[in-house]
Amino acid sequence: MVAASLAELGPVSEERTATVRFDRPEHWRRLGAEVAPLGSQHAATSPQAELRIGNEATQVRIRSRPSDNSIADECLALLARLPGAGDGVIVVGCDVWTAAGAPARLVEYVRLGGSTRESVFTSHLLIADGRNRTECVVDRSLVGLGDADGVVFAFLETVRALVHTRGGDHRREPLPSLPTAPVQPSIELDAVAFEALQALAGKRWTPSALRSAGGRTLVDAGLVSRFGAVPTSTSELIEPFTADRAPLVLEQRSDDGAVTRLRAFARPPRSAGAEAGFTVVIGDDTVGYRIGAMSTPDLLRTLAGRLGVRPTWTWAFRTPRLPAAVFDARAGAGARAGAGALAGAAAPKIAASERLPEALQRDEALARFWAAPWTVSSLHRPGDETGARIVRAHGVGFARVGRATGGQVAFRVEAPANVFRTLVGAVTAAEAG
Repeated sequence: MVAASLAELGPVSEERTATVRFDRPEHWRRLGAEVAPLGSQHAATSPQAELRIGNEATQVRIRSRPSDNSIADECLALLARLPGAGDGVIVVGCDVWTAAGAPARLVEYVRLGGSTRESVFTSHLLIADGRNRTECVVDRSLVGLGDADGVVFAFLETVRALVHTRGGDHRREPLPSLPTAPVQPSIELDAVAFEALQALAGKRWTPSALRSAGGRTLVDAGLVSRFGAVPTSTSELIEPFTADRAPLVLEQRSDDGAVTRLRAFARPPRSAGAEAGFTVVIGDDTVGYRIGAMSTPDLLRTLAGRLGVRPTWTWAFRTPRLPAAVFDARAGAGARAGAGALAGAAAPKIAASERLPEALQRDEALARFWAAPWTVSSLHRPGDETGARIVRAHGVGFARVGRATGGQVAFRVEAPANVFRTLVGAVTAAEAG
């Protein structure tokens, strides 16, 4: 059973460093030599502890150094360091943290490895009290991320500053642009060639098919030999088409009416202990297709890049629901419908100057979100007809679109790190079939 709070993990001890106080379960295992409590300070190493949730390890590190920098300076310095800290590091969130008793920021990032199990998600709580910079860093595998989150945040919410503070600092400094570069499938095909490729799945390839326009394109792309042999890599690529697997689908519409569609078909692992992969198809009959094989981390990188996940301040709306007709007029037809609706909808009639109803204009955060250029995304895992609807207001942040009832649609701000968590959940579900 997954524990949802520290209290459910048994007896809890209060520990202290020179700068913060925090609680932890007494049975957390300390890494390395058990020479001191977690909270003691050493110049050479950071005190660490490990918690096991299911089969996964969650590691906690506490470290501090003297600093009179502001939280803004410390936060921006951390954000500047992270992208170059290693291959595959993506910063997915940054927000004000109000529970520490001193100016604090929660920065979250992921280090994508060669597989999901090798990929690490980090919640990095940074506290600046005017005398010290203190960091509470919690690492866990992407496998079981949702299971670990409850305990991680229960721990972080116990952290309190002990020394002089300069009062709460809830201002939001300008954040650097840290784009997420999506991985592009490498094989380009037109509609005829893509249809020919799908026809290969589960059927015997006949040399006569090579003489068709689609067959010649497949030969030119290296997907089929000029003698009609189908390489193993091509057989693996089209395997999901044979099984008629339902894909994970991401459809997006921007304010200019442009619509894009990504489908990711899960492929089972080739051997015991191996990671599952995906066949990713981007495009349609009109613009053509890009197709390729991707690992799960590469698919996550691609989805995060297409949604624009990056550090963005989260400004809560005071308005929890909108008139459905008002939202539809702003987002374009089909924005609340199921997979496939965005691609078939008429181009939205949206003017940048279009305003909210007067009663909602007093919600400054919502009005600012409303005025920015939008991309409306619909993410559907296999078998999920409802899916997740996410709006990105460029330069402002994200919002999640909920159910429409009684002519009203739920519309709430969403932190970018939680958008990334939604991607992890959708991809994990697609892997599981």
